[in-house]
Amino acid sequence: MPWLIKKIRNWIWYRHGKVRYRIWLDEDRYIISATNGEITVHDCYGGTHETAKNLALFKLHQALSDKEKKQKWITKGNGYELFRIK
Repeated sequence: MPWLIKKIRNWIWYRHGKVRYRIWLDEDRYIISATNGEITVHDCYGGTHETAKNLALFKLHQALSDKEKKQKWITKGNGYELFRIK
């Protein structure tokens, strides 16, 4: 039953394209991981909270664009579009 509650909570949280951050403080640097529900990036280091957050957003954006590049769009004659992951 707890898995169902977690699944519903994640659906509510991520349905509008939100990004969740987890922040760790390691002596003199911040470590952040960011996730959008599908893709997670981690090991984003920075001297301040903002620099680590910007790096996490940059890595997440790169990961999303790499995912889109790996999909090959195929247009069928009946008007449907399909994609295949390479």
